[in-house]
Amino acid sequence: MHEKGEENSEIPDKNRAPAIYESKNALKSNFEEKISAELKSVIQEKAEEAIREFIKKSVKKYKELPPEKIISALSKEEKEEFPSSIFSEKISSLEAITKYFAEEKKYSYKKISQILNRDERTIWTTYKRASRKMPERVDTSSTILIPAAIIASRKLSVLESIVHFLHAEKKLPLSRISLMLHRNQRTIWTVESRTKKKLLGNE
Repeated sequence: MHEKGEENSEIPDKNRAPAIYESKNALKSNFEEKISAELKSVIQEKAEEAIREFIKKSVKKYKELPPEKIISALSKEEKEEFPSSIFSEKISSLEAITKYFAEEKKYSYKKISQILNRDERTIWTTYKRASRKMPERVDTSSTILIPAAIIASRKLSVLESIVHFLHAEKKLPLSRISLMLHRNQRTIWTVESRTKKKLLGNE
């Protein structure tokens, strides 16, 4: 004869199953929350690092100016943007951005190099190559604007920065981004996947 305690020690399978599923769901939810929190933390850390780098370079660049002019200059640089419609299958992303600032904004190579955090000679070469490959002007019709600051950080490639901004900040689906950037959808998916790994420190 079984003791009373022994009778209650075994739980029927039909009562145990829901508890197991609930436990699995809870573990899955906790894991997803942890990954999400870690990703946000890494993105914030990278952003703060980019800001520190930007401030450091800006102080060096504007050290001879009075404080009020430094603030004005930094504020203007922060607002530099380009429309998402400037991209073409004929030229690279950096070529399109350089062409936009040179032809549409009439900026000098020096100013473009400062905005994009690139060597002035690189900008000159990039623009000349872009003009040769695509003589016509870029399309500026889009109202979706991309901040130049994301290119200046240099933590990601130009295409990675643009794709991630449009997907993470503008909440655009990758299929639409591929059309906007005139790139294969598979390419865009690969770029965004690689970017997430970089931001999480897996590459």
